[in-house]
Amino acid sequence: MPQETDQLLLLRMMAQMTEDSMEIHLRELIDKDVDRMLEWMKDDRIVCFFHEGMKETTKDKALMFIRDSHHDECNKHMAIADSDDTYLGTISLKNIDRNNSCAEYAIATHYDCHGKGVGYNASMEILRIAFNDMGLNRVYLNVLSTNVIAANMYKKCGFKYEGTSRQGLKTKDGYVDLDWYAILKEDFEDN
Repeated sequence: MPQETDQLLLLRMMAQMTEDSMEIHLRELIDKDVDRMLEWMKDDRIVCFFHEGMKETTKDKALMFIRDSHHDECNKHMAIADSDDTYLGTISLKNIDRNNSCAEYAIATHYDCHGKGVGYNASMEILRIAFNDMGLNRVYLNVLSTNVIAANMYKKCGFKYEGTSRQGLKTKDGYVDLDWYAILKEDFEDN
């Protein structure tokens, strides 16, 4: 886990965010994204909040993920890119369940764009796609209970806390709690 000073620094950065946050757009993942994708996948400041195994991802496996995302009907993985089309991260709707009109949300961004509104702006866009374009009714996520910064961003987007899976994930350091959040289409429309 990052040291508390890293958490405090990120909280301060979030507090300083203005309406002039970085402009982003979502697009299909492409091969040229792989190097920046691998950078965040190998960054301890990022991967400490994810399930194990991310750091072992090879370039070939990352390229396979990118290429497979183009025809994956159960998951929608998109690149977050800036105005110069530089890859900033990946945002996803996973485990899309058309029968129950729901999907699981996931996001991972490069450390250099933290505190600039990238996660918030990308999240609002993927939620617009989920509810308006795909006709979903519910988007849910889980986050390590210790990842307060991410939880605060999810709440800002309109996600509501639904509960905690106590010791819901086993890591190399032991068991950790997972907090569950969800947003409904009606919540998004009211936000």
